[in-house]
Amino acid sequence: MKRSEQKLVDTMLTADMIYLAQAGVKDVCLVSSDDDLWVGIRTAILLGANVTQIHTMPGRDLAAFYARGVGPGYTQKHF
Repeated sequence: MKRSEQKLVDTMLTADMIYLAQAGVKDVCLVSSDDDLWVGIRTAILLGANVTQIHTMPGRDLAAFYARGVGPGYTQKHF
């Protein structure tokens, strides 16, 4: 049995993005290609933050169904 070492990382990153946006931070940068973080990204944008997601996986982009309606508060870049 293999045990994952990344327990709660996605949840903690999501909480941090939401906290920062609520605290008035205008620019948030996330370095991850994980789709699980989209809830935090979207919430931070709705709270007024600009989120830049830096993808760590070559050729990875925001999934089309997330991209609809994301608005100008989201930018993605590739590492």
